[in-house]
Amino acid sequence: MKDSMDAKLAVGPFDGQTSDESQENLPSHLVATMWLCMLTSLDTDSLESLGDCNMAVAFDLGIAVQVSDEEDVPLAELMAEVFEFYNEKMELTLPSAKLGVAMATSYQKAQSMQHRVH
Repeated sequence: MKDSMDAKLAVGPFDGQTSDESQENLPSHLVATMWLCMLTSLDTDSLESLGDCNMAVAFDLGIAVQVSDEEDVPLAELMAEVFEFYNEKMELTLPSAKLGVAMATSYQKAQSMQHRVH
């Protein structure tokens, strides 16, 4: 079962939309920020339903940030796509639009706090 889950998740929601180079060069601090935003934005049930995929989701949310910056697409919309991707691949029923808005808001707050510190 785990192998089939890994195979299903081998292709992320933004494959084909960004270059392989940008995915390989995703800054670790961005993934860490996304993971922390997930911890503060998602309810316990949502986090538990994602299970061992939390870091993969954080990585894909980081790619969403990069795509949003590069292509001027609303961040909440792209983050909702990430959650929808995991809904489909893992047969979940996460409220993707709501989580996308919550994550985008959390990320923007984290960015404003980070700018104040520097």
